[in-house]
Amino acid sequence: MRFTILTIAIVALAAVSALANNPKTVKEITELRAQVVTAIKEKNRKFLESRINDEFTHTHASGQVDDKRTRIEYLLGGDETIDSLVPLTVTIRAVGKEIAIAQGRTKTSGSSPKVFQWTTVYLKSGGAWRVLLSHASPVVL
Repeated sequence: MRFTILTIAIVALAAVSALANNPKTVKEITELRAQVVTAIKEKNRKFLESRINDEFTHTHASGQVDDKRTRIEYLLGGDETIDSLVPLTVTIRAVGKEIAIAQGRTKTSGSSPKVFQWTTVYLKSGGAWRVLLSHASPVVL
Protein backbone atom coordinates (compact mmCIF):
# COMPACT_ATOMS: atom_id res chain seq x y z
CA MET A 1 0.00 0.00 0.00
CA ARG A 2 2.77 2.44 0.92
CA PHE A 3 4.54 1.84 -2.38
CA THR A 4 1.26 2.37 -4.26
CA ILE A 5 0.95 5.79 -2.62
CA LEU A 6 4.57 6.50 -3.51
CA THR A 7 3.97 5.57 -7.13
CA ILE A 8 0.91 7.83 -7.33
CA ALA A 9 2.86 10.70 -5.77
CA ILE A 10 5.77 10.28 -8.21
CA VAL A 11 3.40 10.27 -11.17
CA ALA A 12 1.57 13.36 -9.91
CA LEU A 13 4.74 15.36 -9.29
CA ALA A 14 6.27 14.39 -12.61
CA ALA A 15 3.09 15.35 -14.43
CA VAL A 16 3.54 18.93 -13.23
CA SER A 17 7.02 19.12 -14.75
CA ALA A 18 5.66 17.73 -18.04
CA LEU A 19 3.99 21.07 -18.70
CA ALA A 20 7.37 22.67 -19.42
CA ASN A 21 9.18 19.67 -20.90
CA ASN A 22 8.99 16.80 -23.35
CA PRO A 23 5.86 15.02 -22.09
CA LYS A 24 6.83 11.66 -23.60
CA THR A 25 10.24 11.62 -21.90
CA VAL A 26 8.76 12.76 -18.58
CA LYS A 27 6.15 9.99 -18.78
CA GLU A 28 8.74 7.33 -19.63
CA ILE A 29 11.09 8.38 -16.82
CA THR A 30 8.21 8.63 -14.34
CA GLU A 31 7.16 5.10 -15.25
CA LEU A 32 10.72 3.80 -14.96
CA ARG A 33 11.11 5.43 -11.53
CA ALA A 34 7.91 3.74 -10.34
CA GLN A 35 9.06 0.40 -11.78
CA VAL A 36 12.39 0.69 -9.97
CA VAL A 37 10.60 1.34 -6.65
CA THR A 38 8.44 -1.74 -7.26
CA ALA A 39 11.49 -3.82 -8.22
CA ILE A 40 13.23 -2.84 -4.98
CA LYS A 41 10.13 -3.67 -2.95
CA GLU A 42 9.76 -7.03 -4.69
CA LYS A 43 13.53 -7.69 -4.69
CA ASN A 44 13.45 -8.09 -8.46
CA ARG A 45 17.18 -8.26 -9.21
CA LYS A 46 16.61 -9.15 -12.88
CA PHE A 47 14.64 -5.95 -13.52
CA LEU A 48 17.19 -3.76 -11.72
CA GLU A 49 20.06 -5.34 -13.64
CA SER A 50 18.22 -4.67 -16.92
CA ARG A 51 17.44 -1.01 -16.15
CA ILE A 52 20.63 0.07 -14.42
CA ASN A 53 23.36 0.77 -16.96
CA ASP A 54 26.55 -1.31 -16.76
CA GLU A 55 28.61 1.90 -16.34
CA PHE A 56 26.32 3.15 -13.54
CA THR A 57 27.74 4.98 -10.52
CA HIS A 58 26.06 6.29 -7.39
CA THR A 59 27.90 8.92 -5.37
CA HIS A 60 27.14 9.25 -1.66
CA ALA A 61 27.47 12.53 0.24
CA SER A 62 30.60 11.05 1.87
CA GLY A 63 32.24 10.73 -1.53
CA GLN A 64 31.92 6.95 -1.61
CA VAL A 65 31.07 5.72 -5.11
CA ASP A 66 29.07 2.55 -5.75
CA ASP A 67 29.07 0.69 -9.04
CA LYS A 68 26.07 -1.16 -10.46
CA ARG A 69 26.63 -4.39 -8.53
CA THR A 70 27.28 -2.65 -5.20
CA ARG A 71 24.21 -0.43 -5.55
CA ILE A 72 21.90 -3.32 -6.43
CA GLU A 73 23.22 -5.29 -3.44
CA TYR A 74 22.52 -2.28 -1.22
CA LEU A 75 19.02 -1.77 -2.61
CA LEU A 76 18.11 -5.43 -2.19
CA GLY A 77 20.12 -6.14 0.96
CA GLY A 78 17.71 -4.66 3.47
CA ASP A 79 20.41 -3.50 5.94
CA GLU A 80 18.56 -0.22 6.28
CA THR A 81 14.80 -0.55 6.08
CA ILE A 82 12.77 2.09 4.30
CA ASP A 83 9.05 1.99 5.07
CA SER A 84 8.12 4.81 2.74
CA LEU A 85 9.58 7.25 0.22
CA VAL A 86 7.63 10.48 -0.07
CA PRO A 87 8.72 12.72 -2.95
CA LEU A 88 8.66 16.33 -1.84
CA THR A 89 9.79 17.67 -5.22
CA VAL A 90 10.57 16.00 -8.54
CA THR A 91 11.66 17.71 -11.75
CA ILE A 92 12.39 15.72 -14.90
CA ARG A 93 13.83 17.27 -18.02
CA ALA A 94 15.05 15.92 -21.33
CA VAL A 95 18.45 16.78 -22.74
CA GLY A 96 18.09 15.78 -26.36
CA LYS A 97 16.52 12.43 -27.15
CA GLU A 98 18.82 10.12 -25.19
CA ILE A 99 19.51 11.86 -21.86
CA ALA A 100 17.10 12.81 -19.10
CA ILE A 101 17.81 14.31 -15.69
CA ALA A 102 15.59 13.94 -12.64
CA GLN A 103 16.19 16.03 -9.53
CA GLY A 104 14.29 16.27 -6.33
CA ARG A 105 13.93 15.93 -2.63
CA THR A 106 12.52 12.82 -0.96
CA LYS A 107 11.58 12.08 2.63
CA THR A 108 12.11 8.54 3.92
CA SER A 109 10.74 6.78 6.96
CA GLY A 110 12.02 3.56 8.46
CA SER A 111 15.02 2.53 10.52
CA SER A 112 16.87 5.77 9.66
CA PRO A 113 14.42 8.49 8.48
CA LYS A 114 15.97 11.25 6.39
CA VAL A 115 15.31 13.84 3.74
CA PHE A 116 17.53 13.48 0.67
CA GLN A 117 18.32 15.87 -2.15
CA TRP A 118 19.15 13.77 -5.20
CA THR A 119 19.96 13.81 -8.89
CA THR A 120 19.60 10.91 -11.31
CA VAL A 121 20.72 10.82 -14.94
CA TYR A 122 19.06 8.45 -17.41
CA LEU A 123 20.37 7.23 -20.77
CA LYS A 124 18.14 5.87 -23.53
CA SER A 125 19.89 2.95 -25.18
CA GLY A 126 18.43 0.24 -27.39
CA GLY A 127 15.01 1.88 -27.08
CA ALA A 128 14.92 1.64 -23.26
CA TRP A 129 15.75 4.15 -20.52
CA ARG A 130 18.41 3.06 -18.03
CA VAL A 131 19.79 4.69 -14.89
CA LEU A 132 23.26 6.00 -15.73
CA LEU A 133 24.29 7.78 -12.55
CA SER A 134 22.88 9.11 -9.32
CA HIS A 135 23.85 11.16 -6.31
CA ALA A 136 22.04 11.63 -3.03
CA SER A 137 22.85 13.78 -0.03
CA PRO A 138 20.95 13.98 3.24
CA VAL A 139 19.47 17.40 3.87
CA VAL A 140 20.43 18.91 7.19
CA LEU A 141 17.30 20.55 8.56
